[in-house]
Amino acid sequence: MSGSNPQEDIHYNRRLRGTPTVKFRNRASLAVLAASILVGVAFHFTPGAQRYRKRLLEGEFNNSEETQMKGDMIFERLREDFQKSKKKEEMDGFKGY
Repeated sequence: MSGSNPQEDIHYNRRLRGTPTVKFRNRASLAVLAASILVGVAFHFTPGAQRYRKRLLEGEFNNSEETQMKGDMIFERLREDFQKSKKKEEMDGFKGY
């Protein structure tokens, strides 16, 4: 489809190219994009964000050994439950829901 020939394009009359609606849509999207970039740059250079980045690089938010062990225990329990359900499905001959 070439898009410029009404005989080839069944949606020819629905095109908005060059209309004020398209110009407004483009300007609105550019305004949103520019505002989000400005907010991102402003947040990046605020003192609070710089303190947070410093604390993050120092490892203050890393998991402690206790938290890591609890997470490992939870995942091990989930793995065991999954294996039990898999064996039960194989014994019953039932797969899926």
